[in-house]
Amino acid sequence: MENRERQDAFEQRKNEKLLREIARLQDTAREKTQWAGRAEARKIGSAPADRPDNYRSYQGAKAERAMARAKAIEKRREAALEEKKLLLKNLERREELKLVQLPFYTERLAELRNIRIAYGARTVCDSFGLSVRAGERIALQGPNGCGKSSILHLLCGMDVPHGGEVRRGSGLRISFVGQNTSGLCGSAAELAKACDIIIIGVKPDTVASVMEQIAPVYTPDKIIISMAAGISIRAIEDMAGVSAKVIRIMPNTPVMVGEGMTAIFVNDNITEEDKQTVYDMKDEDWVIINIGE
Repeated sequence: MENRERQDAFEQRKNEKLLREIARLQDTAREKTQWAGRAEARKIGSAPADRPDNYRSYQGAKAERAMARAKAIEKRREAALEEKKLLLKNLERREELKLVQLPFYTERLAELRNIRIAYGARTVCDSFGLSVRAGERIALQGPNGCGKSSILHLLCGMDVPHGGEVRRGSGLRISFVGQNTSGLCGSAAELAKACDIIIIGVKPDTVASVMEQIAPVYTPDKIIISMAAGISIRAIEDMAGVSAKVIRIMPNTPVMVGEGMTAIFVNDNITEEDKQTVYDMKDEDWVIINIGE
């Protein structure tokens, strides 16, 4: 573990140095391109009276040399970018986990009273009680087989053989990550390949990188639904690289509590059957408005 941390720290320092080099190359390439453009502009039109006869050809050669330097710098920048990509493959990152609780109309979210859970003749827990209130973080601690997962499944409304009383707030929405992750795909491409409907629910600045992973496995029979603000249907079509079925949606904030509406716009490849498929996915409290982009 210690060796891995040292390796990550080394590669992180190398990565930071590389990023600075890339930024410097970008600035230099931009400057050289601007110089070449100004030199190219100077050769157009009549030469000033006080300039020699070969003024235009001189400016053209000067512009050509400047453009050649700019292209050479661009190649160096692209090579540095490729090196950076290879570096990042060997660098582990610890992502920040954020838990965002939706607003709810009561302080008490759920409650278990006198719960008994048994599987056949084996009782895993008995006389268990728990109250969950807004803003609380609760950890269930105990040895394997004492019923921790069963209690969580019970709170989520899953089918668990039990006795006692389970109370959940009306309309309460619970997010749950199970212990068994065998059904999860390992990448955006694998997930897109396995699905008929692909929902792009990332921040706008991440859309391009996600679509870059999806595009190689995307087929025109799959529907892409994007809720990324500011990313047009045309942009999604271009990223998909084929004649894609694209739907763009934009929900408003009250959707979070089941009281909102969603604006929707589709491209020409979406059929009436596709529309109905998407409409059937919506929450019963949503209102959908069809508009133009």
